[in-house]
Amino acid sequence: MQKETVKTLTVAKTSTDNIAMSEISSSVKTVALKTSDSLLIGSISKIMHQGNIIYLSDGNALYKFNNNGKFMGKIDKKGDGPDEYKGISDFQIDSNNDVWILSRKGKQLSLFGWDGSMKNSIKLNNLVSTICLLSDKTMYLFSGNETDGDNNAQIKRLNLQTKQMEESYLPINSKKAQYLFVKSPNHFNRAQSSDKAYFFDIFNDTVYQVTEANITPAYYIDINKKNIPSSFFDSNYENIMVFFQALFKHDYAYGTAIFGESGKNYIVSYFYNKQRHLALINKNNSKTKDFIGINNDVDLMNYPIALTGDKPFFIQNDNELIFALQPSEIIDYAEQNPAKVNLDKLKQTIKYTGVDQNPIVVFAKMK
Repeated sequence: MQKETVKTLTVAKTSTDNIAMSEISSSVKTVALKTSDSLLIGSISKIMHQGNIIYLSDGNALYKFNNNGKFMGKIDKKGDGPDEYKGISDFQIDSNNDVWILSRKGKQLSLFGWDGSMKNSIKLNNLVSTICLLSDKTMYLFSGNETDGDNNAQIKRLNLQTKQMEESYLPINSKKAQYLFVKSPNHFNRAQSSDKAYFFDIFNDTVYQVTEANITPAYYIDINKKNIPSSFFDSNYENIMVFFQALFKHDYAYGTAIFGESGKNYIVSYFYNKQRHLALINKNNSKTKDFIGINNDVDLMNYPIALTGDKPFFIQNDNELIFALQPSEIIDYAEQNPAKVNLDKLKQTIKYTGVDQNPIVVFAKMK
């Protein structure tokens, strides 16, 4: 991809600091998901926020809550039967509030109602990692560098009505297909009020605009002139571990794991020196706020949230940053910092019920 064909967004620096949540967000909402003996959620792999509903998956089941954390429904059909799925790799909600569930292992898309009934299914010819529903007719499928089956492209456009692939995008590089397999929970950001989305990938410095008709390059992310040169990918690497061993010998930055935009800023995440960074690039003056963690001074009494780690972060609706936190970890922080934290008030905020409490979900509208 030629840089000249797209707008360049430059991350001007690489920080090692945390930033206050109030400095980067216009509003924050923390939702404690209801907990009961029959409602215990494992590690969250995907969160979607549409209207007043929160949808999330732990890879086995799909859950629905309202904006106050009240439980609204569950789809739990994991199995090997004809009306079941082998696991939830990704999901999307259609206009009827039914759920398209992607089973990567089963190479299948299945449409489920909240009563657990399978309403539709589509067999896939290759492994797919992530999906993006643009309309009830059009879905994009991201496979990355998987050459399984007859696949030779990273993205395909699927017509849900005819169940046929209509177009392919981003041809797979044969060398990268030998080693470059890095999964991310984020590849698409779609605004509910728009018929377009953005596509981004960890080892592609170009962000693409996605519409029902096409995928086109939109932005090139320049990370302080430290991007991995294209020639680096041309070497032969035995596997992904060998690739990273070679990568970490250099002062390279790479991304993008999150991309969005607000009225004021572009929102970009990237990796540098083994840490995930998040940057806000001002649209008017290109000044950058760059950080590796967020101190939630809005409603969690400066609880530090590290961007690097096993917590999945999601960007949706252009500028809404979403992530889940474990209540027990927040309480541990409070008990270790009694001079800084009002423990009783914090417990009220996260509706603390004990160490087995379901995660809390934080929704931050980025400035």
